Amino acid sequence: REEETRIVLAQIRKLKRDFAKPSPGRMKELMMRMIYCKMLGQEVDFGLIHALNQTQQPSITDKRVGYLALSNCMSPSHELIIMLVNSFRRDIESKNYMHICFALTTMNWLLNTETIPAVISNVSLLTKHPREQVRKKAIAVLHSCWRKDVSILNGYFELLKKALCDKSPSVMIATVALLHDFIIESVQNGADPRLFDELVPIFSSLLKQVIDARLPRIYDYNKVPAPWLQIELLQLLATLGRGCKSASDHMFEMIHQTVKKLPENSNIGNGSSSLISSS
Repeated sequence: REEETRIVLAQIRKLKRDFAKPSPGRMKELMMRMIYCKMLGQEVDFGLIHALNQTQQPSITDKRVGYLALSNCMSPSHELIIMLVNSFRRDIESKNYMHICFALTTMNWLLNTETIPAVISNVSLLTKHPREQVRKKAIAVLHSCWRKDVSILNGYFELLKKALCDKSPSVMIATVALLHDFIIESVQNGADPRLFDELVPIFSSLLKQVIDARLPRIYDYNKVPAPWLQIELLQLLATLGRGCKSASDHMFEMIHQTVKKLPENSNIGNGSSSLISSS
């Protein structure tokens, strides 16, 4: 352990010297060395401004490495976060979808309650972006923001409702995950489940698509179609159907079909069966 600490501290001293006279061709290497030092428990705040500068470079590789270094080495409360938000705002308006994706991925880690309002409206617009990767990451950022500020989704319900019907399964799955957490926590905290009745037909329809194996096979697990998505949809239907005959009647046939298609003698099938029985 002592030998490891000695080597890492020597590396940090070398990094400080290299950052003092940075060479553009070596910044990628310096960023990766900084990340390793952070992973080994050392503070590397001296290099954050250089990582921030990398996010402002036009090169995709430079920008990606800069965002990667910041997401691993910076805390959401760091004093440079305001400057990083400016980079976020610039890149999510870029015409290069990869720039947008780098910024959105880093937002999941570094946005805080004070910086969320500066970008949330622009992020919501990206749920309509032509690239499915961008739409999925935008939904993920909304999910991350909601975890930090539960009021953040006010005004975005219709947007999320449309995202449930996105032509890309990855976007739909990300939206179900967000609404799953949002609705279940809201009901547990006293919200009326009837506020979400309009989503019952959508969730039932999505469950039918899953059990009919209409999603790409990449989402299968042990020959079961999207099992984790099935569980989230069943939990949502159980929450919204409890104590409401009309909602329960709407989802009854679909749940019956789900039970019939569950694999026997498997953990996934037994888990889903237990969930349905307890609901």
